[in-house]
Amino acid sequence: MPFGTERGSQVKGMVVPSTPMDLERTLELGEHIPKEGRAVMVFLCVNIDHIATLRQARMEEDPDPLAAARLAEKAGAKGITVHLREDRRHIQDRDLFSLRRIVRTKLNLEMAATREMMAIALQVRPDQVTLVPEKREELTTEGGLYLKRRSSLVQEAIDRLQAKGIPV
Repeated sequence: MPFGTERGSQVKGMVVPSTPMDLERTLELGEHIPKEGRAVMVFLCVNIDHIATLRQARMEEDPDPLAAARLAEKAGAKGITVHLREDRRHIQDRDLFSLRRIVRTKLNLEMAATREMMAIALQVRPDQVTLVPEKREELTTEGGLYLKRRSSLVQEAIDRLQAKGIPV
């Protein structure tokens, strides 16, 4: 468990439920997790990357990540998350642009802090960007950003995206 997420601990002012059952009950009932005397709602965003992974592996049109996004929203998801990777192993540019048109809740774009990805994000204008590390040998993101080596590029990405009103 990452530092600061031990059960019952405080994470940026939010109390982490003491047991998995507490979290499940909180999510099931739509209850609020206390935050310094205020209520905070937990929202579910669905990552549809692996729907696209299957499609890409089959070299076909199905399963369709757009259909998955529609279904997730219809089922109550409060957002759709996708990771446009530099190698395009799952989500493709056309998916991202199409998702921007159809997602009615929140579109969260996970991306590396590269100039290419920044340019795409500025075109698509997702509701939120989450900067993630990328290693070609990973099947899925396995760690956090190493900021000592890449801090200037990460800061540039944050500054450029936020200047256009995109939360990072």
